[in-house]
Amino acid sequence: MKIEEINIISIKPKKGLVAIANCVLRDDKGDFAMYLSNIGIVAKADDGFRISFPFRNVGEGENIKRFNYYHPINRYTLGLIDKPIIERYLRLKETLDESIHT
Repeated sequence: MKIEEINIISIKPKKGLVAIANCVLRDDKGDFAMYLSNIGIVAKADDGFRISFPFRNVGEGENIKRFNYYHPINRYTLGLIDKPIIERYLRLKETLDESIHT
């Protein structure tokens, strides 16, 4: 499995969210492919980044329940997805920082 066609949309930071990513998850043979959208790129307190998968909160007050649209079910799969997305974001951020300072 690999991540391809990563698109990053930089946004005005809000509660740690700095960008949104969309990508294609594809197996090595090319038989399986799935489009993953609205993956949040979130700044961590230690200057790193993590990703957040889309979800919806349903209910009110103490009865709020969180429903994930999709998410990886183990760390291996998370690593397949988050590493290339964060790397692409850091390259984009570096390019933007360089263009601002020149």
